[in-house]
Amino acid sequence: MNDEGMRLGRVGVVIPVHNRRVMLRRAVESVLGQTYKEFDLVVVDDASDEDLCEVRDWVEASGHRWLRLEQQVGPAEARNRGAQWQGLAKNEWLAFLDSDDVWVAEKLQHQLRWHQRHEQSRISQCEESWVRKGVLVKKKVHQLQPQGEIFENCVRSCCISPSCVMMKRELWQELGGFDARFPVCEDYELWLRVALAHPVGLVLGETEPLVIRHGGHADQLSFALPAMDRFRVWALLKLMNTGGLSEAQLDVVEQGILQRAVVLAKGAKKRGKDEAARVYGRAQKGEWIEMEEEMRSLCC
Repeated sequence: MNDEGMRLGRVGVVIPVHNRRVMLRRAVESVLGQTYKEFDLVVVDDASDEDLCEVRDWVEASGHRWLRLEQQVGPAEARNRGAQWQGLAKNEWLAFLDSDDVWVAEKLQHQLRWHQRHEQSRISQCEESWVRKGVLVKKKVHQLQPQGEIFENCVRSCCISPSCVMMKRELWQELGGFDARFPVCEDYELWLRVALAHPVGLVLGETEPLVIRHGGHADQLSFALPAMDRFRVWALLKLMNTGGLSEAQLDVVEQGILQRAVVLAKGAKKRGKDEAARVYGRAQKGEWIEMEEEMRSLCC
């Protein structure tokens, strides 16, 4: 490890993937091309049925790790398996990259240097640009990434991107990682728990955002399941019933549940899903514990 690596620490990088050979190669290339070299990369192949052996051989020839899962477990557990791999046990930091996203070459270096200047910060994200179907998208004001005490922002929307995050390994362990019961919105659920107790830093590139986030392709999980807000409602109910929220935080969470539940109930009634509409209706009655138990059955 060089002098800068000794000062800044070693990073464990986890890429979960299911198929996506071409996009995965692009993502891996962006990691291996980092200006900061003190990292260990783990690609977690989540039971792909597409031939990824070319990328696997490249990763392993570069001195990094490929983990093959024989049964598909989803992105939450795939990230957890990668982060738990024994080869990353001594890494001070964890960073995640989705297989369809790309890091700018200076991403790790800029983010680690930011943490060196902000020693008390245990987690940060970096600014990202959005590309939809190959076209750069200009973000609206409410889509800009927040920083600091952002719990209320995290309740309103998923305002932290996994590909942008760097966090202390010890923080990830304290939180217990991603909740593998969530097939989608698993990042939203984790960031709620993070932001409840920890400020989140925002790292800017010198000339451009440090992450390029790609979307609009057919195999995005956000296109795979209907009524995505039901998973966010479940996450909010889970957080509420765990306890430890201040009065102000509790009020924010309740409002977040109510606003989504009203829309979900209307949609369920329109589609003739009376049982789902009844469950969403519990929000207006404040039946939080009962609602969480039934929401889990609607989501799993």
